[in-house]
Order: sequence, then structure tokens, then C-alpha cells
Amino acid sequence: MIKIKIRNFFQKRINNAIHPLTKKLFQLMEIKKTNLALAIDVTNSSELLYIADKIGPEICLLKTHVDILKDFSTEVTKKLSILSAKHKFLIFEDRKFSDIGNTIQMQYKEGIYKIFYWADIVNSFGFSAQGIIDILKKEKSFQKKRGILLISEMSNKNYFFSKKNRIFCYKLAKKYPDFIMGFICQEGFKDIRFIYLTPGIRFQHDKDDFDQKYRPPEEALIKQNCDILIIGRGILQSKNLIQETKKYKIKCWDIYLRKILA
Repeated sequence: MIKIKIRNFFQKRINNAIHPLTKKLFQLMEIKKTNLALAIDVTNSSELLYIADKIGPEICLLKTHVDILKDFSTEVTKKLSILSAKHKFLIFEDRKFSDIGNTIQMQYKEGIYKIFYWADIVNSFGFSAQGIIDILKKEKSFQKKRGILLISEMSNKNYFFSKKNRIFCYKLAKKYPDFIMGFICQEGFKDIRFIYLTPGIRFQHDKDDFDQKYRPPEEALIKQNCDILIIGRGILQSKNLIQETKKYKIKCWDIYLRKILA
């Protein structure tokens, strides 16, 4: 009965999702039994690839910031793509696009990073998302292979987002569900067509020396209706990377199942 209920939950989310990558992400979550996304914010390419290879089996999504790499090269993204296929996770470049359409087109497709060609998912502030949508409209071969997450809320202590921004992002997603996969948020909407990712997660409430605030998995998954938890330093700063990743994976998945079975 429990297995049937879990299967029905994922089938419902997959069937209702519009974007192919949203469907794929839910499929990966179910198959790998993980709702963990790892944010690998490191400045060395070999470290990035080493971590991606070691923890790849435990995650459904890998979040990168390639612009902080001191030794970036196109070989890095090629190797990341190979690891993505090997371990079955999607790649999310956390670029946070926030400019006019013409500039976004160059940031997304050109320059040294050429994000468009290797990152499955990017994110954008709602007010500039139209620029990426227009790019994907023109690139029909990539339309089903690339997805956008709208940033409706962030996890920094004094974020400036208002309720109007949440509403605006949601309206935009409803207008373009074939381009927008879901949201980076603190609290998910009730619309099961989309997927909800949230940063700033640790087992205990905490904060860093800047403006990051953390909350426990239970709060994000059960109270605030999120699907995927983005973990960074909570894992990367641990003494045993693989052990801590598995610890987060098991606990976060168990909490997610508790929500499903409630």
C-alpha cells in the first residue's frame, strides 16, 4: 500500500508536469530515491569534477557556479556532462540572469562559458525571464532540453523580494509552462505542474558570517511544500563528504516520503 501511494504521487506529478525536464527530474527522484541537490561552490575544476563523480549517485541535481572557477575551460563542462550521464543527475548552472534580452542572449550562449550548450537548467529573476524564453523559442532543438527556474524567493536574511514578486513569477510560469520548470523559493505553490527547489538547508537552524540563513529539512519539505533541497556547505565543509551526503540524502528522502504518505 505504501509503495502504491508513493508510485501514485510521482506518477501524478510526472503526468501533470508540462516541461519534459520537470518530468525527468521527478523520474530521477523516484528511481534514485533522492530529493537532494548539491551546490558545489568551489574554485578549482579538478575539485568540482572529483566531488561530482563521488556524490553523483546520491543526487538528482548538481548546482554549479562555473564563473568562480579559477581554471575554467570547456573541458570542465564536457566532463561534467559525461558525469551527468554516468550518474544520472541534471546540471543546474546558478547564473541568476537579470538583464535585458540581448545581454542575456550573449551571457547564455556566448563568452567563455557557453552555458546554453551544457547546462540542463538555468535560473532567472522573473522580470528578466522573458529574454531566456525568447532564446529558447528560437532554438527549437533545445526547447525540450533546457529549462528555466524562476527565483521567487532567496535564502538570504534580508532578501528584497515582495509578495508581488512571488505572484508575478507564478503568473509568468502559468503563461509559459513549456519553458519554466518551477521555482527557486522558500515556499512552494500548490500547483503540481511545477517543481520547487529551495536553498539554505541544514539539519539545525544556523547562519553564516554574511547573510545566509538556514532552516531544517522538515520545515522546507513539510511546512513549506518544497520538493528538492539544495545543500552546499552543510555537506562540503564536513569531514567525510560521501558519508555526509548519504546522511542528508537518507534523511531528506525520508521526510519527503513522510509528506507523501501523510
